[in-house]
Formats: sequence, C-alpha cells, structure tokens
Amino acid sequence: MQAHHIVTRGNDSVVRKGGLKTVQIMTERWQGNKKMTKLSGLETFLVDPEALASELQKKFACSTTVAELPSKKGLEVLVQGGVIENLAKHLIEQCGIPKRYVEVLDKTRR
Repeated sequence: MQAHHIVTRGNDSVVRKGGLKTVQIMTERWQGNKKMTKLSGLETFLVDPEALASELQKKFACSTTVAELPSKKGLEVLVQGGVIENLAKHLIEQCGIPKRYVEVLDKTRR
C-alpha cells in the first residue's frame, strides 16, 4: 500500500501520494551584512505564495518577492530581513500549518 495524504484548506481539499513535505524557512546573508529569508513548500498546504507575500509585506513592513524554485516545481517567497522566528509563528498561527511541518534553518549564525 502506498502512503498518501489529504490536505484541506477551507472548501479546497487535495489528495496527494507520498508523505507530507515540510515548509522550509531559511535565512541567508547577502551583500555584506544584509539578510534574506526564503520560504518554500507552501503549495503542500494549499497556501497561495502570492497572497502570502502581500500579507507578509504589510505585516513585517519589508520587501517581498515570489520566484520560481530552481530546478523544482513550486514557488518560493523571498522576504527582506531576518524575520525567521516571526515568520514561523505567523505560518503556525495564521496559516494553520502544524508546527512539526515547519522547518527552520538559520545560516546567518556562526
């Protein structure tokens, strides 16, 4: 028997094969001392990346961009600044993503 999962958001429901993938939040340094937070894997939980980017732009008062993932299906949301903890909290509380499916990786710490 093959593993599968059902994701429901509002009236939308999707059955997909395989295990449930996590949402990855990663912060990196770029151009010296600036930070960029990348968010990927939102499609797994039926979260619209464009709508979330607009919401995050207002909430964190920062610049956001939606881009295609290199060599993968799906989109990633790029958020200017190191908002990794607040972003994880927002995904859990506002988007309803279970905490165990939110993976946080901070590459700025040495």
